[in-house]
Amino acid sequence: MSNKIDLLLLVTCLYVAMLKETHPELVTLLNKGIGEVLRQIRKSHNPKVNQEDLAAATGKPRTYFSALENGKENPTIETLVIICQALDVELDDVIRQAKPMYNEKVAQLRQGYKY
Repeated sequence: MSNKIDLLLLVTCLYVAMLKETHPELVTLLNKGIGEVLRQIRKSHNPKVNQEDLAAATGKPRTYFSALENGKENPTIETLVIICQALDVELDDVIRQAKPMYNEKVAQLRQGYKY
C-alpha cells in the first residue's frame, strides 16, 4: 500500500469510529454507499464475479455479500481489502466512489432535519 492509501484508510477508519459513537445512522449510510459501489464493480467486472466467488475468496458466506451490498453489514477494513483484491480494485477507489452517494444521502437527511 502506498502512503496515500494508508493515510486515506487511517482517516476513514478514524471517521467511521467517531461516527459509530456519535451518529450510528451515518455509519449505516456510509455502509450503503460502499455496498452499492461494490455491487456495481462486481457486476461490471470482467470476467464476471458473483457473490459465491467473493464468498470463496473471503471465507464469508454468500449471504454476507447480499447484506453488504444492501448496506446491512458493517465490514471491517480487512474484509474490504480482501474483497477489493478479489475484484481487482483499490479500496481508496471504492471509498472515493462511495463518498458522493454518502454525501447525497446526508444532504437528504439534513433537509428533513429541524435545527
